[in-house]
Amino acid sequence: MTQKDPLADLPWPGATVTPSETCSQAIRGTCTKGLCKERGVSPLVRSLLTLGLCVMVLGVYAFHAFTVNRSSAILRTAMFGALGWFGAQAALVFATLGRPPGKGASRNLRLGIILGTAALFTAYVVLSSTERFGLAKFTEPRFAGHAIVCGLVAIFFGLLVTAGALIAWRRTDPYHPGLSGATVGLVAGLATGSGMTMACGSHEALHACFAHGLVVFALALVGFGLGRRLLAP
Repeated sequence: MTQKDPLADLPWPGATVTPSETCSQAIRGTCTKGLCKERGVSPLVRSLLTLGLCVMVLGVYAFHAFTVNRSSAILRTAMFGALGWFGAQAALVFATLGRPPGKGASRNLRLGIILGTAALFTAYVVLSSTERFGLAKFTEPRFAGHAIVCGLVAIFFGLLVTAGALIAWRRTDPYHPGLSGATVGLVAGLATGSGMTMACGSHEALHACFAHGLVVFALALVGFGLGRRLLAP
């Protein structure tokens, strides 16, 4: 025979018990002390800031291309290509980053868009090249060194855009900050990669692939890592 707990019959205050009005006002006053109304930057402004950084980088590349007097036909083609890819950048920014958190595309779809866009851009710079070298010739110091320099310059400008855009979008994605960061890196990669096609004097396929195209994948990966730290609330 079990003995009944003597506390079971005692009255116990439940969730319906509320503090007095005086106590409630004291709690509200303590919790809201020092707070003031502040309006955050809108997604539209953040989007325009991101695209503005891309335009600035493209302008630097275009200025260099005109300064060194690139072939007019090749430069014209590269400029039209950069303009087209800028449209892709704008679509990515407004369709993904500009949407409210949790109301955009699914995680798998966003990942597919990032990888697919990067692959399409790499294919574009390769197919638009006017020269083809064998791997043995491409690895010669003269050509390999040129590719390394171009790749480093492209990554440098891409990192500038990535850093600026991540700061603009900081603490805005509680659900998929890594994917949003990867999108920022992808947009920066498209800007610097398409800009480099205007400024670079080489139009060889392997050079374009490694120095202009794969930079997009690298910056998307960097953006993924940084986005998980900077974009999460």
